[in-house]
Formats: sequence, C-alpha cells, structure tokens
Amino acid sequence: MPLKKTFKEFSDETTALVNKQNLAFFEMAKEEYDKLKAIEPLVKAIKKKYPVESNKVCNIFSKYESFIGFVITFGCFPDDYHPDLQWNTRFERFVQENWRNNLLKECGALKARIKDELLDKLCNAVLLLRE
Repeated sequence: MPLKKTFKEFSDETTALVNKQNLAFFEMAKEEYDKLKAIEPLVKAIKKKYPVESNKVCNIFSKYESFIGFVITFGCFPDDYHPDLQWNTRFERFVQENWRNNLLKECGALKARIKDELLDKLCNAVLLLRE
C-alpha cells in the first residue's frame, strides 16, 4: 500500500502545526507578561514604601516575571514540567497554581498586616491576573 503523503509533505504539515502551537504559546506568555508589566509600578511602589515587609511579594513577582521571560525567550517551559500534559494546559495550570495564587496569597498576608490603599490596589490587580 503506497503512502498517501511524501515525507516532505508530512514534514511540512508537522512543522506548520508546531509553528502554530509555538505562536499560540508565545502569545499566551506575552499576554501574561503584559499583565505583569501593568502591575509592576504597584509592586515597585510597595517595595519602596515597605522594603522589608514586601520582600516575599517582590521575590514572587520577580521570579514570576523571570519565568514568563524564559517562556517568551525560549518558546518552551524550563525542564521541570510534566510532559504528559498539553503545552497550553501546562502553561495555564502552572501559572495559576504557582505564580498567581502565591502572589495573591502573599499580597493578602501583607495587606492583613499593613493597612494601605496601595496594597488594596495591588491585591485587586493580582486578582485581575487570574481572569
């Protein structure tokens, strides 16, 4: 039984599919990066106002930003991911479970200790990251 497609046709289709997935993945990461950049001024203002107290929030934000930068730069996850999940599911789930939730938790903890309108704004902005 002859092959219906040549190797080149199959290879071209596979490459197109991978490129389409990589582009979608890049767009998801870029959207997440844009959201982070939107709240960065709040994080910086809080760091300036409460340098010691805001340390955990700033560290999580910085690592979150680095992770998204890695994904945008290299178009893939770092090596410590579950290969059985779809790329878009992994991205969304990992970002939600490890970055957004941790950032929200630490912002809430800081807000509970320090009453400040700036912290209210940051908590609300982090909540919007989840949408």
